[in-house]
Amino acid sequence: MKQKDYPPIVQNYLKRCAAAGAAAARRAAVSAVETTFKSKLASRWQPSRSRSNSRGGGFSQPAAGRAGRLCRCPRQRRSPHTAAGCAVRDGDRTFGDDVPAERLYVRFGNFNNFLWLQDTLKKWNGDARNLVSLRGLDYEMNARMEQGLVLQQTALSRLFGATVIQDVAIIGTDAYFADGAAYGLLFQASNNMLLGADFNRQRAERLKAESDVTESAVEIGGRKVSFLSSPDGRVRSFYVTSGDFHFVTRSRRLAERFLETAAAPETALGSGAGFRHARTLMPTARDDTVFVYMSEPFLDNLVSPAYRIETARRLEALADIELAALARLSARSAGHPFDSIEALKKHGHLPPEFGVRPDGSQAVVGEELVVDSLRGRRGAFLPIADVAVGKVTASEARAYAAFVDYYQRHWGNLDPIIVAVKRSAEGKNRERVVVDARMTPFSRANFTRLQEKLGNGRHPPA
Repeated sequence: MKQKDYPPIVQNYLKRCAAAGAAAARRAAVSAVETTFKSKLASRWQPSRSRSNSRGGGFSQPAAGRAGRLCRCPRQRRSPHTAAGCAVRDGDRTFGDDVPAERLYVRFGNFNNFLWLQDTLKKWNGDARNLVSLRGLDYEMNARMEQGLVLQQTALSRLFGATVIQDVAIIGTDAYFADGAAYGLLFQASNNMLLGADFNRQRAERLKAESDVTESAVEIGGRKVSFLSSPDGRVRSFYVTSGDFHFVTRSRRLAERFLETAAAPETALGSGAGFRHARTLMPTARDDTVFVYMSEPFLDNLVSPAYRIETARRLEALADIELAALARLSARSAGHPFDSIEALKKHGHLPPEFGVRPDGSQAVVGEELVVDSLRGRRGAFLPIADVAVGKVTASEARAYAAFVDYYQRHWGNLDPIIVAVKRSAEGKNRERVVVDARMTPFSRANFTRLQEKLGNGRHPPA
């Protein structure tokens, strides 16, 4: 395997250990560790976000304040759209009426379009980026979605699903599927009873098949909601209904906001002038295969203090998990105990400062995996929307202030984003896929920056 075919996690770890004065036994185990880890990465390579695990004194710094009080969000809210025809609606009651305004909205229009996207992503290893990348990566998006939400696609469901399900949408607060996204699937039923029975059957079967999966009835918005979960986080599924709409999500906060919005539809995404304006540009009459809308509140939330800080903490947690996993391999090769972080530190396989992070979380060695004490296993982290960010360190406050400064200087306000995907048959075993993406209202400054990245083959519309 060539070096460029896998991330330099092993080399970084070994260099750090050598610089810290690693024991001779561990240096002798370098070859065994690298060979073992390379073989693991060769079979299923995942892009690494790890970095040097230097905390820069973060442990001893006092709290600098609370996330919500750090400073204002870098984005400035604009006046609502006033375009003519904004009163357009998809129907008497649509997905937009049950989707919170601050959520990502991906609507398919019908069940078959949803199946098409699933099949397409499966073909390209779970990520649309593989359509244009030089090397495909297996993100296992479909498998994670089916396992985590307890929504299994069977031959029977694919055959008869369109008669039970009228429409499908993905909604969420981010798309960090590789680490554990805050998202859910919203179904509009053609047959409420049959759809509910099928979902409940799948949940009962999962409980019976996996002994560590449990079900509890949690109270959300004054209602009892079914919640399936496993200790390692691989299963995390809230199931809640409102009329003909069935929402299955891995985020408790999304379930809360779904019920809140159903009770106050005037606050929903579909009631906003920005969304209605987007629908005048890309109306349902176009019969698009996929319609994506990223609202201003959605973008605001992504760059808010709490979301940015927890995202950074996630990266630290991932780095710690990778370091501890490598340390276990190194310790096992050297014949040292590897069943705890303290044992790994004692024998020099982890640096002395490795341990509890400022938010109280830490890497924990399990029987088979290294997990994060707060967020769970890698790839199935607790959704960011469900993590309470209270006090922050001085370094975190400075980092967010620097981000705000950079954002305002280089981006200003990123406009709401609208994307439509249209597919059509092109002869036998071929199809044409057209992607129509727009930012509204049009911002020439932001478009110019994107144009510099993508090339100048086309000019922006007037």
